Amino acid sequence: MSLSRSTEPALWGDDEPAPLPVGIGGWTFTLRHDSLCDLRWKQQPVLRAIRFVARDRDWRTAQPVAIRTDPHLPGEHDFHVHLTYASRRPDEVAEIEVDLSVECRNDSELLVSASAVVCRDFLRNRLGLVVLHHIAEAGRPLRVHHPDGSVSQTRFPRDIAPHQPARNVRALTWNSENLRVSTVFAGDVFEMEDQRNWTDASFKTYSTPLAEPFPVQLAQGARITHTVGVTVEEPVVRERETAVAAAPANVSFHPTAEPVPQFLVGASTSHGATPPGLPSVDVLVEPVLDDANWRAVLMRAVKDAAGGRLDVRLVTSDPSLLEAALDPIQELPVARLGVYDLTTHVSEPPLWRALVAGAAARPLLAGVDLVAGARAHFTELNRTLDRLPDDATAVTFSITPQMHDTGRDQLLESLPLQRLTARQALGPGDRPLHVGPVTLRPRFNAVATSARATSTVPHVRDGYGAHFVPGSTDPRQESAGYAAWLVASAAQLALPGVLSVTFAEAWGPRGLYDQHGTPRPAAEAFARLIGLSGAELLAPKGDLPVNVSVLAARSRDRVTLMAANVGPRTELLALDSGHAFSLPACSWRAIELEE
Repeated sequence: MSLSRSTEPALWGDDEPAPLPVGIGGWTFTLRHDSLCDLRWKQQPVLRAIRFVARDRDWRTAQPVAIRTDPHLPGEHDFHVHLTYASRRPDEVAEIEVDLSVECRNDSELLVSASAVVCRDFLRNRLGLVVLHHIAEAGRPLRVHHPDGSVSQTRFPRDIAPHQPARNVRALTWNSENLRVSTVFAGDVFEMEDQRNWTDASFKTYSTPLAEPFPVQLAQGARITHTVGVTVEEPVVRERETAVAAAPANVSFHPTAEPVPQFLVGASTSHGATPPGLPSVDVLVEPVLDDANWRAVLMRAVKDAAGGRLDVRLVTSDPSLLEAALDPIQELPVARLGVYDLTTHVSEPPLWRALVAGAAARPLLAGVDLVAGARAHFTELNRTLDRLPDDATAVTFSITPQMHDTGRDQLLESLPLQRLTARQALGPGDRPLHVGPVTLRPRFNAVATSARATSTVPHVRDGYGAHFVPGSTDPRQESAGYAAWLVASAAQLALPGVLSVTFAEAWGPRGLYDQHGTPRPAAEAFARLIGLSGAELLAPKGDLPVNVSVLAARSRDRVTLMAANVGPRTELLALDSGHAFSLPACSWRAIELEE
């Protein structure tokens, strides 16, 4: 059977295949691109997904370029799909052929098998099956069965775990909401990580353990075979309370005594020159001081800001380069300064001390806020919280929802996880937080094993940074769906203590405006968000539809709601004031209410 196309590409600017529902025995799942998603037994959720992954030497995920299902299946008890993968690295082509089969045994047992053949020599960091567990399992007890026959007891982490919650795994057993679930792995040794660190809505069990050396050279003709057996039992023997479904509550909004965050845009990394007519806005810029173009990066950011101020995040591993850069930087309209190591992507102590001393010695930098943290994912911040300097005015980290998967579902499911990462970054003391840049795709590779390419030219006419990162541009950037997603992301990240959120780039392929300064759909949404910065933030109370997010603000006697629906169908936003507003699929709207 062939996979049909989704009815939503016009709203998102992509061309994703429509999901294929599959039922075998008592099991159902959905083939979504190359993943077996939403695995259920007798309609009860078991696993979020099982998928085959091929990760190259720099942890880039090879994409399936062909997906073929057996035209005579699914049968009563089995299902087969053939996948052809190719790496997206221009300098290293990987070709992998995979036969993926699903077999139902004894009604309550599902066996997923993957047999892969490497068609060209390939340096891999990971190759094989992975299992994604629902984040609803957070906090539940977990039994870990090890290859030597021993068993240890732990839990799915409630807070986002910086390191692997389960290692050296042969099998896992836990009680979900209504089932006892067991997964047995064969073909390698597995371990688990908390993918909420990257705003993924899952815990992931994968192979090979990260303690093993990587990358590993695989020769043409090499074969990999993995199996995952999933067994369920019901009912779980325990006392249960009878659940009483509560009637959906209309939404109301309540004062927080905190301001709406400031909204910034990232400096453009595109080729060309800043187009005329861009609106004035504060801009976040990340000059790499080891590159010859760092001065040009800063001067273009000044033009991108069009009279706005700069949030400057310096990148280097050399404190002496930092010291030398502060003299020209103090002449710029700088609101904020941070420094991050070129390799670890966090504010290492020697760099931080150099920044503090250098800023103190320059009167023009006396009023500039000094920030520290990570310029990469929440992961890097979460793993280095004990190294954060006490004298930083605020903490930083950035977000990209497509570290592991470029599917549309990945974007949507990341939204509530963005809020969770921000809450955990704020910490129990509500330390101030700057989030961003928030970009659809990674603007640099934080986990590459290859050497970074250094810029040797003193200009940015040909672009810099993300412009040369393979896969950094998402076609959804130009879509109406992205405009709704941007508003939803802003709403999720607008928490008391979050001082600013930075989105996208000012212009270019990854920008709110195109190369000529023509606004894309997200530009209008971003302009409305900027207009709310500094107003009183209101917190929602009640039941929002699952795909709807709302940022609420009060200014004088007026309440403004920035409401976004990222789902595939129209939703109704019902307020306890009696007002109700329709939100079409993949849309946003600004709603003005008189108090």
